[in-house]
Amino acid sequence: PKEPPTPDPEVEEWKKKIPSFEEEIGGIIQAFKEQCYLTDEQLPEQEIEKLRCGLTNDLQTAGDDNEKRNLYLRKVLAPLLDSKPDAFSDLSNKCQNFLSQIYPPELHPPSKEELEEQLRLTAERKCYGIKPKNADLYEDKSENALWCWEISQPILL
Repeated sequence: PKEPPTPDPEVEEWKKKIPSFEEEIGGIIQAFKEQCYLTDEQLPEQEIEKLRCGLTNDLQTAGDDNEKRNLYLRKVLAPLLDSKPDAFSDLSNKCQNFLSQIYPPELHPPSKEELEEQLRLTAERKCYGIKPKNADLYEDKSENALWCWEISQPILL
């Protein structure tokens, strides 16, 4: 009868290290998630008023120039998008709610379609983990994918 192969001591040593590697990777993933979700809290009323005043001035300065209006809108949206892991539909809803708080009542806020177009022009969603096969770039919520929205034009920050 054939004897079983003798285990390689080096391989056995590496196998013992796997749990500590898994724990370390889990800690890195958890830290990433916490960092991304830290800024989702409600802004204080004075901060909302400050943003509203700034946006009102910018939009009035832009007048009928849609290109300038959209640039000012993207500057407001950029900090809301930067480094967020959310799916596009969730992020769009959060931004729509935020804009409803700060958009000057006398000016017409962007429609949902206009807002979504500006979101796509402002940031792109990147995968920094394990991307699932056939993942929907905009809507996938796989935790191991480590999705992150990144601002495409640094001037917006």
